[in-house]
Amino acid sequence: GKSSLLRAIAGLWRAGKGSVVRPSNDEVFFLPQKPYCTLGSLRDQLKYPGEEKWRGSRQRRQTKNYASEDEELLAILDAVKLTGLAEKWSKVAGSGSSGGDEKAELARALDVVQDWSSILSLGEQQRLAFGRLLYAHPSLAILDEATSAMDLETEKTMYKVMEEWNSGISVVSVGHRPSLKAFHDMMLRLKTNEGWEVKDMALVKETEKATVL
Repeated sequence: GKSSLLRAIAGLWRAGKGSVVRPSNDEVFFLPQKPYCTLGSLRDQLKYPGEEKWRGSRQRRQTKNYASEDEELLAILDAVKLTGLAEKWSKVAGSGSSGGDEKAELARALDVVQDWSSILSLGEQQRLAFGRLLYAHPSLAILDEATSAMDLETEKTMYKVMEEWNSGISVVSVGHRPSLKAFHDMMLRLKTNEGWEVKDMALVKETEKATVL
């Protein structure tokens, strides 16, 4: 039920009846529990499904200035705690004419082609998906168990950096972790009798606190 609702909002599932009001497709980013990794370069993974898809949203909300695309993508890897990937695969790519420039050395990793779905752990793939979100700059992010393979501290970092890089972004999450409540203002509860209710998260937290006391 919950995942089906998210897929309907994201426009990935068109079964059933009703209406969904949301931003245009180039403003909506969907993060599944198991991200899809293409057989291609690390650069391809971060820009998936391609820069044309996100051109409009990036033009409207990308406020950081970078000297090059390489610099931006390396900054994204650093933000989602995947700089180690660049360090590892830059060595595999071999030496070049970087003149000892550390960023130029790391940038070579961006064009290494691998089967990333086999190489990366699920937690790393989920962080890579957050990197895609940082590149895309959407106005709406829909997360379906998107942090399930992360520890709580990494999860907190991903939500924090998502807000820092996309000021004003709206986030809809589905998950079983109580920790997710800290990153949202409202909670939608789906009932077994096809009913539903929306609660202010501050009130939910107060109720839970009173119950514990």
